[in-house]
Formats: sequence, structure tokens, C-alpha cells
Amino acid sequence: MEPVQWLILLAAVAGVLILADGLRRARRTVRDEQQKHDRTAFGEDAAMPAVPHRVADEPAAPVVAADSDSLPLACSRIGPRLRVVGHIETAESLVVAGRVEGRIEADGQVVTLLQGASTGPFLHARQLIAAGHLSGRAVVTERASLLAGACCEGQLDAARLDCREGARLQGRSDVGEVDADRRPRKMLAKRQAAL
Repeated sequence: MEPVQWLILLAAVAGVLILADGLRRARRTVRDEQQKHDRTAFGEDAAMPAVPHRVADEPAAPVVAADSDSLPLACSRIGPRLRVVGHIETAESLVVAGRVEGRIEADGQVVTLLQGASTGPFLHARQLIAAGHLSGRAVVTERASLLAGACCEGQLDAARLDCREGARLQGRSDVGEVDADRRPRKMLAKRQAAL
């Protein structure tokens, strides 16, 4: 190959490397902006240190803070500017930063209400971590954690309840053994009629 051809090949390789680096930097900038937006939208105040929570015959399970850095990667997210009206049924964890006006059924999953989020009138989940506003009825088969700033109005049925200082629980709570199918009678009647 002639020297001119080597220079052209070298220039082509350098151009490809420059384009690849530009794409990498652009993706990083978008990711950083999204994380910055999440931190400001979800509120830095929602971050709390993990506190160990032990129940007899159960290994230690930390109660996580409801902030964007401690959220599971595989989950459905409802953003802070999103308002959902209707029924949500999910087979993965759910993170709510906006408003949900309707039923949330996350059987066997974790539902996280971030600071500024609101939901109601019905929620069913394995675990609830709340820093936002919950109204209506919530059925939690394992642990419900109300963090500082959380507001729960209505009825809360949970196997275990962790209520932090600054959280508000207004209404009725039933703490103890929770049946997985413990739902409002209308919902049970609809499900049985559908079968």
C-alpha cells in the first residue's frame, strides 16, 4: 500500500473513533441529565439511611430509602409529571413519582411511592415503601414502610408496619397476618364472576 492510502485509512479509523467517542459522551450526558432530573424531582430529602429491620426466624432485610439511587433497576416507573387514571396490574416492582387515581395490583411485588407521589383508592402489594401520599385502602402482604413525610389516609392492612418519625397515618390500620386475597368485596365478586 502506498503512503497516501495509509493516511486515508488512518484518517477513516480516527473518524470512526471520534464518532464513537461522541456517541458515548452524548449518552453519558443524557444519563447524567436524567439522574439530575430524578434527584430534583424525587427530592433529595427523601433519602434516608438504610435501617436494619429484623423479625424472628427471618434474615435481616434493610428498609431502603425512597430515593432514585436505591430503586431496583428492573421496575416500572411512573414519572413525576405523569397522571394515571385507571387500573394498574404489574408483575414487577413499581415506582410511583406522579399520581395514580385507581387501583394498583402488584401481587408479590414492591411498590415505592416517592416524595410528592400520590395514589388511591386501592393498592395491593407484597411490600410498600412510601414517602408520598396514599389514600384509600392498602393491602400489603409483608411489610409496609412509611418514611418521613409519608401520609397514609384510609385503611392499611399489613403483616408488619414500619412507621418513621414524620410519617402520618390517619385512619385504620390492621397489622398482623394478611391473606394474599384480602381485597375489597366488590373486587372479589368481580373476579369470581369472571371465572
